Amino acid sequence: APPPLIDRLHRAMQLWRAGDLAAVDAWLDARGLRRHELFARLAQALTELALPGSDERTLLESILNHLRPRRHTPPAVAAPRLDF
Repeated sequence: APPPLIDRLHRAMQLWRAGDLAAVDAWLDARGLRRHELFARLAQALTELALPGSDERTLLESILNHLRPRRHTPPAVAAPRLDF
């Protein structure tokens, strides 16, 4: 059986704190946690319980932002120039 979600979240926090984003991504992907709804909900709940401005809250917020899918924004297209 896989470890409890809280333990997996703590591991993600340790990896994030170490600063190796590639290791964080590989670890999350290998365990299917990037899109695991309960994992994200647990991280959100702990974020809300952490003291504002605390290292724990900042770390959890960073992980949550990283878990959220990024929307692809197409490059800006210049408006056509209209000469009258």
